[in-house]
Amino acid sequence: MPVGTPCRAAESGAGRAGALEVDLVDRKILRILQQDATLTVSEIGRAVGLSSTPCWKRIQKLEASGVIRKRVALLCADKVGLGVAVLVNIQTGDHSQAAIDAFITSIRAMPEVLGFHRLAGDVDFSLRVVTADIRQYEAFHRRLTGLMPLRRVSSYVELQELKSETALPLGFVAETEEPEDPREASGPTPNRRLGGRSEIGGAAREVCVNRATPMDAGQFPKALPRGTGAAKPYVEP
Repeated sequence: MPVGTPCRAAESGAGRAGALEVDLVDRKILRILQQDATLTVSEIGRAVGLSSTPCWKRIQKLEASGVIRKRVALLCADKVGLGVAVLVNIQTGDHSQAAIDAFITSIRAMPEVLGFHRLAGDVDFSLRVVTADIRQYEAFHRRLTGLMPLRRVSSYVELQELKSETALPLGFVAETEEPEDPREASGPTPNRRLGGRSEIGGAAREVCVNRATPMDAGQFPKALPRGTGAAKPYVEP
């Protein structure tokens, strides 16, 4: 996916029906990559209990499907001389489709714009802009207001950045587990018990999946060896 390309379904016209099924192991890989994309495949594989080849295949699948959009280095704006950040809310004066499309294309081409969103409500668009100083922002503002008739442009200079996070909170998404493929196992025994801790929002959470469970909860075994007594229902541990 090209740099700066939005991933929302509204942009591509695709719905959730064709979305990639992301299982528990994929989410573990994504959590690791969101924190440090410089780790090697073998390091990631050891962390999630996979050998290198299956781990690499999963990462390739996540990249090809667009789940992983890109892997980049995050810079400190102040240390590269871009210390002024401005939030800009815009009400347009012309709502014709041609005018809106031309406006969107022009804004996307402006390198000062780091975030660009179309909104519902009183505000039509919201931008996050970075510049070296206020004089540069004034020049940007003149270019912005010259693109099309605008009813209102409200600029809010950012005094202090209190939080800036790029990692998505995957812990809020329901996790599903795929049946284990023995070829992905990093050890000699595929029926292994995985245990670990994942950090989500600063809190530790236990992750423990019993791969050796022979049946679903509530099911009965088909047969027992003679002399073992009557079959008993399986109880989820």
